[in-house]
Amino acid sequence: MSKPAVFVHSFHHFRDVQLSAQDFYRELQDAIQKAEFPQVDHGLTYFSDRGWFSTKRDYLEIRYHRYRYYVCAAPFGRNFFISWWLKEEKSEWERFVAWITGGDRQSFYQIDSAEIFSSSIVSLIKTRIRQIESEQGLRELDSAATA
Repeated sequence: MSKPAVFVHSFHHFRDVQLSAQDFYRELQDAIQKAEFPQVDHGLTYFSDRGWFSTKRDYLEIRYHRYRYYVCAAPFGRNFFISWWLKEEKSEWERFVAWITGGDRQSFYQIDSAEIFSSSIVSLIKTRIRQIESEQGLRELDSAATA
């Protein structure tokens, strides 16, 4: 598999708030299901902090063709954060074809649908962040601005 290209990386930081990462993932997955996005799949995955024997962190992986959102919800001391990464993961075959043909051309529709996927997932994440702020009685100054 080729190295993924990162298109989006953003986060939201909640000060002095403790939340359940698993609850956040479950609620986001429910929102994705309700939205009925075509060809979008999701599930939990994990990444190691540094290597095989290091701490493993849960991420919610949201897949659409070769695009992957990796959403992390985790405590950080007395705080809590949510981050999201959008990556494009091309197969070795896709890289080979692009090398032979001199490029990786996509139709306008493919580009549009990838951007709609990205925009839709970010919208769901930010909606959940606003819900958490409301549930916790947080003002915008209590939680860091979303990057």
